[in-house]
Amino acid sequence: AAASMAAKPQIQAYVMGTPPDPSKVQPYPGVSTRYLPHEALYIHTKNLRKEQRQQGETLAQRQWFKDHHRRRREEAKIEDIVKKWRSRSVPNLASPSGRLA
Repeated sequence: AAASMAAKPQIQAYVMGTPPDPSKVQPYPGVSTRYLPHEALYIHTKNLRKEQRQQGETLAQRQWFKDHHRRRREEAKIEDIVKKWRSRSVPNLASPSGRLA
C-alpha cells in the first residue's frame, strides 16, 4: 500500500524534433554538402590549418609572452641575489674576534 503512494519521478527532456537525414548530414563543419567528399575533406583540413596558424599570432599574445619572459628573467636574477646573500658566511657575533673560544 505504501509503494502505491510514492511520488512518481518526473523526467525533464528536450524535444529537438526529428533527426536529420543521415545522407544529408554535414561531415565537416563549415563546409557545404555540395562538395564531393574528397573536396570537402581538403577544404576542411585547410580551414583547420588556418585556425592553427592564427593561434598565438595576435599582437596582444606576443606582447604578453614577451612581458612574461622578461618578468621571469627578472625574478630569476632576484632569486640568485637572495641565494647568494643567504649563503654568504656570517661571522660568529658572540666573540669579538669572530671565532669560537
